[in-house]
Formats: sequence, structure tokens, C-alpha cells
Amino acid sequence: MKNRKYILNFGICMLVFLLALLLLFHDNKHQTRASYDNISTSPTKVLKILSQPSVDQKSLILVLYKNDCKYCKKIEKPVVQEIQKLKGENNKPPFLVLNLNSVSPRQKVMLSKNILDLAPNQRLLTPTFALIKSKGNGYWQALKLYSGTDLVRIKKVIGDNND
Repeated sequence: MKNRKYILNFGICMLVFLLALLLLFHDNKHQTRASYDNISTSPTKVLKILSQPSVDQKSLILVLYKNDCKYCKKIEKPVVQEIQKLKGENNKPPFLVLNLNSVSPRQKVMLSKNILDLAPNQRLLTPTFALIKSKGNGYWQALKLYSGTDLVRIKKVIGDNND
């Protein structure tokens, strides 16, 4: 009788302990995962900002990705961490992070026409990183542009921006 009670109590304690561990590790993985979704900007907001830049808007950093692009996924964690780090710096231009899968074909055409040099052959590539400057009337010039996965080159576009 005593043995049975002891085994039952021990089993319950182990079950509670294992459940607590599971919850602890599950929450930590979820909270620390660097994801484009955590920093992305809605297509409507991006297009509004690009079509009507504020008077004091010198430049922006535009990041284009697709959530099903294997190259975007390959560099997702370091890129998101770098952007999160740079967002806190006062002298950095604002970041616009856009998932091209959430953009309509019409909106893609607007993007490629309004940002000069962004879409070679009228095709938006991913991942793309661009430092862009307003030319007025909703048009932008790409000052720095890179499409690819080389983290050193990406940091040169999104990190070395002295207006």
C-alpha cells in the first residue's frame, strides 16, 4: 500500500516536472526566433510611404523577401537580428521589410516602376536589400542595391548608411 502511494506521488511529480520543462523550452524557442514576420511592414503601408514620402524623409532601407524563398530563409535569422539591432540606432533610415508574396501583381509593377534600378528586366528578385532616396513625386533612386545572400554585402547596404 505504501509502495503504491509512493510510486503514484513520484509519477505525478515527474509528470508535472516534465510538463514544466516542456512549457519552458517551448516558450523560449518561440520568443527568440528571428523571423521576417516579426519585422515585416504591410504592403499598404509600404506603398503609402513610397508614394507620399514625408518632406524630411531623406532615405529608406527596403528589404524584399518571400516567405517561400529558400535563399531568404537561409539568411533570415542573421538578417532579422541585424535589422533589429540597427533599428535602435538614431542615424539609421527607417526599414521597410516587405513579403512579396503578400503583394498583388499591380503593386509589384508600381514598386518596380517607382524605385529606379530595383527590378532588372521588370522582375523583383528576392532577397533584395536597397538603400533608396526620394526623388520626389513618388519616385525613388536606389543608392545601394544588392540581391543575394552574402551577409557582408547585405550589411554594406543596410548598415553603412551615412546620409
